[in-house]
This record gives sequence, C-alpha cells and structure tokens, in this order.
Amino acid sequence: MAGKKLSKEDLIRLNKELHAIVKAGMPMDEGLRHLAKELDGRLKAIVNDLLRRVEKGESLSAALGARKDVLEDYYITMVRAGEESGNLGKVLLNVIAGYQRSLAVERTLRASCRYPMVIACLFIAIFSLILTIVLPHFDRIFAQMGAELPWITAFLLSLSAVLRFHYLEIIAVVVGVIALLYILWRTKPGRTFLDALFLRLPFIGSIAYFDLISTFARNLANLLTSNVPLDTALHLTRGTLRNSAGQKMVARIEEYVAKGKTIASALEENRYCPPSTIWMIKTGEERGDLENVLYDVAQYYDDRYYELREEAFHYIEPFLIILLGLLIGIMVISLYLPLFTIPKILGRG
Repeated sequence: MAGKKLSKEDLIRLNKELHAIVKAGMPMDEGLRHLAKELDGRLKAIVNDLLRRVEKGESLSAALGARKDVLEDYYITMVRAGEESGNLGKVLLNVIAGYQRSLAVERTLRASCRYPMVIACLFIAIFSLILTIVLPHFDRIFAQMGAELPWITAFLLSLSAVLRFHYLEIIAVVVGVIALLYILWRTKPGRTFLDALFLRLPFIGSIAYFDLISTFARNLANLLTSNVPLDTALHLTRGTLRNSAGQKMVARIEEYVAKGKTIASALEENRYCPPSTIWMIKTGEERGDLENVLYDVAQYYDDRYYELREEAFHYIEPFLIILLGLLIGIMVISLYLPLFTIPKILGRG
C-alpha cells in the first residue's frame, strides 16, 4: 500500500473530518467508518486501513504511524502529542491551518511564476517569428539596396542566420541545459545550491524565504507547545521544510542544540536569517517563552509574505508588458532604420 505522500488538499480534508469526529465526541472507530463511506479512491483506502487498526485497539496516532509511507513524521507526532495532552481537537485545527497556509503559498508561487512564463513564451514566439520569417525578407532588400546597416540591425540579421541555420544545435544546447539542471536537482549538493539560488531571486525568492522562516517557526512552536523535546522537535521540523537550504539551516541548529548551545547562536551564523529575528528568538530563549516568540515570528513573516505578494502582483504585470513592448519596439525600429539611408543611396546613384 506504499505510495507517495498525501497531497495537502487530501491532508486538509482528512484532518477536517477527523476534527469533526473529535469535536462531536464520536468514538474514533465509528467516525472513521462513516468517513470511509464518504470518500473514494486513495484517501478511502487509507481511511479503511486506519479503521482496521483502530478497531484492533490501536490509537489514532499509532494507526497513522503505520502509514509513514504517505504521512509525515511531523504530523504523526503532532497527533500523538494531541492525544497524550487531551487537546487533539486543538492540535488538528493547528495542523489544518498549517497545511492551508502552506497550500496557499504554493499556489501563490505557481501563480507568480505562471504569468512571467506566459509573457516569456509569448516573447520567444514573436521574437523567433520575426527572426526566421520577417528578417530574411529584409536581409534581401538591404543587400539589393547596398544600404549601410546600423549595428543593431546587423546584429539581428546575424542572430537570424544563426537561428535559421543552427537551430538543431540550439535545441540540443537547451535540452542539455535542462537535463543538467535536472541531474543537478537530483543530487543533494546540487539541490541545496539551486534552492539557495532560488531564495535569492527577486520577489519569488523573497516569498519563498518568508514562507521558509514562517513554516520553521510555526511548526517548531506547535511541537514545543505539545511538549515535544527540543531536539526531537527540530528534527521533525526539518522534515517539513521543502527547501533544502532551509533543511541545512535547521540541521545546523540541531548540531548547536546537541552541544548545549541556543537556537539564536546557531542562527547568528546563518546569512538567511535577519538580526531582528535572531534577537526575538534569543529573547524568547532567555525568558523561557520560546514557543510564543516563535508564533510571533511566524505571524510577522506571514504578514511580510502577504504584503510582498500584493506588491509583486501589483507591479509585475505592467512591468512585463512594458518590457515586452519595449523589446518588440526596438526590433521593429532596427528593421526600419536602414530605410532612412535610401535617399543617400539614390543620391549616389
């Protein structure tokens, strides 16, 4: 029954149903039995598996722990902590809120990338059309006229020739670069490098960075609030981070904590974490109020994320349209510049 991890959409639905069962005070086996009737596909099979285990006397967290093939350790530990503390309903609400927020960030990142990609593809299509179909006609006209070509027109004509006569080599290079990036992504050092590079991208990188710090702070706070030991909480939190550069950051924190040092001292050596955040965490550790400070840090970066998202959507569309129009305008002008030399050519004739 092994397979890939459950999607965030499925996890949100599952936990909403589990929360409803807990809130209603319904026995878990009875609730799972009713839930299985409402589901279909993969999620139905997983709930039926949970039901069989619960009917044998296992707790919900133990049943979930048997499905690590599709569930994260962080989630299983949160449910176990909720059962032990008697606050399973509250824990499930925190889990739901976390997955909803993470899903919203993923959708925002995809939307942020989608529009630039559409504009880029549109530009490449127009640019290629002009270079391969329009420019050859102008090239013949300019050759017959004997016109002196401006440098930008000469450059475009040379680029047209390269594209028309060496397109197979260009395609091979593009495919090779994509394959190289894919191979690099599949290696641990390569993925860390690409993830770190992604965090440096304008707008999108900042959104991903804010999500990284917020996810780290909130998930760690959730575990600490549920009385999970700090070393275990850090290890589980590291597994919830998608960015490998962030995972490396948390692994470094784990090493420091294992040596008896503080989280703040580890973050001081991390170039991604700003001094204000380090100071807040240091204050929380000194006061013994780390959980609440981490929630404050998470909320702060959530606010920064939403502000930047609105700013990005506000500016990126007009910027790309202006850029596309400017580039196409330059190409058109460069084609017509040699025509202004016609009077000089006729005068010489």
